[in-house]
Amino acid sequence: MKKINSIAIVWEQKEWGGVDSYLNYLLNSNFFKEISITIFTNKNNKGLKRFIKNNVNEKVKIIEYFSFLSIHSKNIFIKKILYFSAPLFFVMTFFQFKKIFYKKKFDVLIGQCGGFGSIRGELAALLAANKKYFILKTLVIHHASTFPSICFGSLIYLINFLLARTLSSVIFISEATKSTVFYKSNLLDHDNMHALVIKNGVQIFENTKSYKNSKKIFDVAVISRIEEYKGHADLVSAYDKLQDKYKNKLRFHFIGSGDDLIINNLKAFINSLNACDNFIFHNYLDLNTEQILFDKDLVLSLTRSFEGCGLSILEALSYGVPVMITNVGAISEYYNSNFCKIINPSSINDITKELMDFVDNNENWIIKAKAGKDYVRNTLNQDIMGNNYLMHFTQKINFSLNN
Repeated sequence: MKKINSIAIVWEQKEWGGVDSYLNYLLNSNFFKEISITIFTNKNNKGLKRFIKNNVNEKVKIIEYFSFLSIHSKNIFIKKILYFSAPLFFVMTFFQFKKIFYKKKFDVLIGQCGGFGSIRGELAALLAANKKYFILKTLVIHHASTFPSICFGSLIYLINFLLARTLSSVIFISEATKSTVFYKSNLLDHDNMHALVIKNGVQIFENTKSYKNSKKIFDVAVISRIEEYKGHADLVSAYDKLQDKYKNKLRFHFIGSGDDLIINNLKAFINSLNACDNFIFHNYLDLNTEQILFDKDLVLSLTRSFEGCGLSILEALSYGVPVMITNVGAISEYYNSNFCKIINPSSINDITKELMDFVDNNENWIIKAKAGKDYVRNTLNQDIMGNNYLMHFTQKINFSLNN
C-alpha cells in the first residue's frame, strides 16, 4: 500500500481568520509530522504570520507568490476595476500556476477555499495542476457557498463544471456547508464526485484554567472579525437591557479587525448608551489561543446567518472556557446544550437572559465547560481530524493507482 509522502496546499487569503487556525491544527497533528508539506500562498496573506508563529511541523515549506485575485483597494473606482478584472486575473492565475507547478511532483494537492461561489485562485491552481504530477486533487470548503454573481455566473458555472471532472474529492467541514454548495452551485452535479465531511479539530490544553467564583468582573470575549452578520450589535443591544447590577459585573472584549465604517458605527452605538467602559476593542491580537483565553470567563459567538464550525468556540471549550453560541449553520452538528448555551440567532432577549444566568449561576456554566472540554478531547481534537484526512487520502490514492 502506497503511503502519502508529499502534499501541496494552495491557500489564498487576505485577512487572518479560521483557515489559518485550521491549517495549524491539521498540520501540527501527529499524522502529518512525517509528510513533506509545501504551502503555496499569496504574499499579502495576513494570516500567514500567525500560521508561521504557531506552526511546529518542521516538514512544512512555504512558497509565496503574487496573487492577482488578492489585490484589494479601499478606493471605490479601483475596487470596481478589480472586480470586473476577475475573469482576466483567473486566466492569468491559471497560467501562473502552470509555471509554479512545472515539473513539481506531489501525491496530493489541496486547495483551501474560504468562501466558495466566487472566482478564486485556488480553483485556478487545481485546474492548472497536471494529473501526471499530482495523483490526487482535493478541494476543502470551509464556509457557506454563495450564489454566483450575475456578471460572472456563466464563468463560475464553467469553472465548477471543469473542477467536477478533475477533482478527486471535495471535503467539507460540515454537512451544512456541503448543503449550501449542493443547492447554490453545480460543483457536485457530476455523478462520480466524491464529497465527504471531515469535521475540524483543535489542540487540547492539558491545564484547564482555574476560576475564582468570587471574581467581581467577568471578562467576556467575542473572537471574530467585526462584521454586521457576526452579531456584535446584538450583544450591545442585549447589554442595554441588563439591570445595572449585571452591567457592573460584565466587561466585553471585541477581538478582531474589520471594516472601519462598521467599527465606527458600533463604537458610536456603544457611546450613545454611555457604555464605553464596558466594551473594549482590541483589533487583531497577535497572540496564541492560550494567551487570548487565559483571562476570559466567557466566549460568545453570536453569528446571525451561517457558521461553518465556530472554531473560536471549539478553542474555548478545549481550554475549558464557558461558551454561548447562536444556532446557525453547522452549530447543531458540532455542539449541544450539555456543554454550552445555544440560543436563537439575533435574539436580544436570549442574549440578555443568558448573560444574567451566567452571572447568577456561574458555577453551572463552569461545569458545562469542563464537560465540553472532555467532549472536544474525545471527538474533535486535531489528531482525529488529521487521521481522517490521511485515511481519506491513502484510500483514494491506492484506489487511483490500482484502477
